[in-house]
Amino acid sequence: MKDEYKTGEQLADELVRPCLGATDLEKKLRAEKLQLLAICDNINEIMYVSDPTTYEILFVNKTLRELHKKELVGSICYKEFQGRESPCEFCTNNVILKDKGKPYKWEHYNPLHGRNYMIEDKAIRWPDGRDVRFEFAVDITNHKKVEEAIRRRLEFMDIVKRISSRFVGVSNIDEAINDSLADIGIISGAGRAYLFYMSQDETTMSNTHEWCNDGVLPQKDTLQNVPNITLPWWMDKLHKGEVIHITDVSKLPREAQAERDLLEKQDIKSLISLPLYVNGKLSGFIGFDNVTGTGSWSDDDLALLRVSSEIIGNAYERKLVDEALRESENKYRTIFENTGTAIVILEEDNTISLVNSEFERYTGFGKEEIQGKKSLNEFLRDYSRGIKKHFPLVDNLPLNLESHLVDKMGNTKNVIINITRLPGTSKYVVSLLDITEQKRIEKQLKYLSFHDTLTGLYNRAFFEEEMRRLGNERHMPISIIMCDVDGLKLVNDTLGHHAGDELLVSASGIIKKCFRKSDIVARIGGDEFALILPNSNRNIAEKACCNIRNALAKYNAANTKNILSLSIGFAVKDDPSVSMAELFKEADNSMYREKLHHKESARNAIVQALTKALAARDFITEGHAERLRSLVASMAAAIGIPEYKIADLRLLAQFHDIGKVGVSDRILFKPGPLTPEERSEIELHCSIGHRIALAAPDLTPIADWILKHHEWWNGKGYPLGLKEQEIPLECRVLAIADAYDAMTSDRPYRKAITHEAAVKELERCAGSQFDPVLTPKFIRVLEDIRSF
Repeated sequence: MKDEYKTGEQLADELVRPCLGATDLEKKLRAEKLQLLAICDNINEIMYVSDPTTYEILFVNKTLRELHKKELVGSICYKEFQGRESPCEFCTNNVILKDKGKPYKWEHYNPLHGRNYMIEDKAIRWPDGRDVRFEFAVDITNHKKVEEAIRRRLEFMDIVKRISSRFVGVSNIDEAINDSLADIGIISGAGRAYLFYMSQDETTMSNTHEWCNDGVLPQKDTLQNVPNITLPWWMDKLHKGEVIHITDVSKLPREAQAERDLLEKQDIKSLISLPLYVNGKLSGFIGFDNVTGTGSWSDDDLALLRVSSEIIGNAYERKLVDEALRESENKYRTIFENTGTAIVILEEDNTISLVNSEFERYTGFGKEEIQGKKSLNEFLRDYSRGIKKHFPLVDNLPLNLESHLVDKMGNTKNVIINITRLPGTSKYVVSLLDITEQKRIEKQLKYLSFHDTLTGLYNRAFFEEEMRRLGNERHMPISIIMCDVDGLKLVNDTLGHHAGDELLVSASGIIKKCFRKSDIVARIGGDEFALILPNSNRNIAEKACCNIRNALAKYNAANTKNILSLSIGFAVKDDPSVSMAELFKEADNSMYREKLHHKESARNAIVQALTKALAARDFITEGHAERLRSLVASMAAAIGIPEYKIADLRLLAQFHDIGKVGVSDRILFKPGPLTPEERSEIELHCSIGHRIALAAPDLTPIADWILKHHEWWNGKGYPLGLKEQEIPLECRVLAIADAYDAMTSDRPYRKAITHEAAVKELERCAGSQFDPVLTPKFIRVLEDIRSF
């Protein structure tokens, strides 16, 4: 039936009619089909049926109807689902019709939905006897995003490893640098990647190496001997060791106008620049830019780019040293003493004839302890065991070796040793490059791949790997414990993400201290922690959960202003047939049941802690709230507001500024005027207070008033821009009373003014900031109070 909107119930009606004259068995079969259709119509995943010959849509379930927001039955599938005018070349109709009844699984990105799906197609028999296409699609978009993030991290780590290896034993450093710039430029999506080095007198910079993506014009030739003085903003950042991360060149500050002009001349839209330091001295920088659009690099990208940049910069520094050594034997002593690399000169018989000052500094030995010695082994305790097999070195120079040195103080250092012949002589030059920091960074990268950067616990990737590893019978019984931080979103929304991060760090510390070294403790999500306890039965798991709760109680007793609440659940596997995934799900369900059980109490505890924090900042105390309660009560009585509403109005007077608990003290107590950015931040306190009030049953009745208590009569208030009668009466009353008390009380940024001056200001603002009818009534109430 084309152009007719068929739900599962309508299809069921069509199928029921033939049942009227059918046998009981036929009726039963059709009834079962109706039940199946009803189930299909209410499944949350996408499901539809179409004719594989005509491509007509015969049935869609509720999920797909709601996604398209239109009638689909009777339409053509490739038009509705793919936005095409002809059948899809990737259509699986032929496949499923060839193997009827056999499901066909495939992945597909749907451009109309903008989502990735895992699809299962199958040919089934429709009630009218024809073979039709049945498709079931599960949205895997988020899973694909996680896969992409992991893939990108691994790609970056592979690039760092490749670059690091590329410079070991390299003969052509320029080529290696260019190849490395290309690797980093491609993986980071840059349009151009380049290396700049300072001149010896530090007055100019020159572009020494450059890689350009397809379609991007090279700029290297036009960027030689650029005077540093012409780029003061840029040079100041580099000298301070700052990373220059410009997401939009057009938005550079006024003091960077010269830099903006130069960058826009090269069509650069965004860039990142990493300073290169050698021995504490700025030597140049590596830059990556984008000429196609604005954008930014992530923190992970920046960290990995920094490592790669340091490797390339060090390699280029080595290149300069090597070139200088080869330039002239007559000049080698000057270079020898002033280079930042530790160097030894060996005679043909391997006697040490000379070492430079950097070698002395690096090893801790003086020249008198070194020069004249037969072998490096004689003063360095662990010098490259087996290196003597490489001597004589006539046929295999230059030679690069990675080794460990132990200096005079017993400190072990990672080094790359380069051995080459001094040009025109029979002597050898041995240079030692310290790669200890590089090795440390590589180790740190490996650590980061399996650890959560905020808490230092294992991350989800490591946890899932351990679940696979520990899933065999040898570790049974095995337990999984799940912990979830209650109310984290409320803390983030009110106090900011830094406060939420502090809560997560506290939670991780409490949990970790309760477990053995053999247990796996991981943060697997934003507010979720998971633990694996090998060889642990139910008693051990229950005791572990009890230990967490006891430690949590001690923490909260000592930190009354930062209440931490955890929902905890666990599951135990003592049956080999139970998978680790099933065990994890059981533990998660256990935790979720507890979370539902004390959800409200946890939120109330957090709100109470926020209220205490507000009081500690003297917003509720210091007399302001009490004076305001009295003023609004008197005003409310004067204009005939019922007593039961006056009670809520008093509550509003006390808690209207509770949202300021989420605003920085630096802004709240600033003695001078606020900047536009600071004013925007303080205006957020209405929305923050609204969220807090909604989370606290006692404050819920006044939540809407807290949101709107800074609206103005003329519509120029915040946050909603309401005006006149759109503003609740209670908010209009509070606005006048609050303004009067604020003017007649000392504030960090000004002294109090007189009653008379405050009244004049109220009269001036009546009709703009304040209700013009209520304002004179409030002034009369003030006069009555003062005359009493």
